Amino acid sequence: MKEHLVTKACDVDAGISVQLRDDILLMLVAGHEMIGSVLT
Repeated sequence: MKEHLVTKACDVDAGISVQLRDDILLMLVAGHEMIGSVLT
């Protein structure tokens, strides 16, 4: 039972890490696009 809970907690942490990475990448790309359009 304990191993199942630990595995589930690790899966949740991995999901949060992936979501955070995706959000940061989206902000970087969006910022790059905005700066590019402002400078042209």
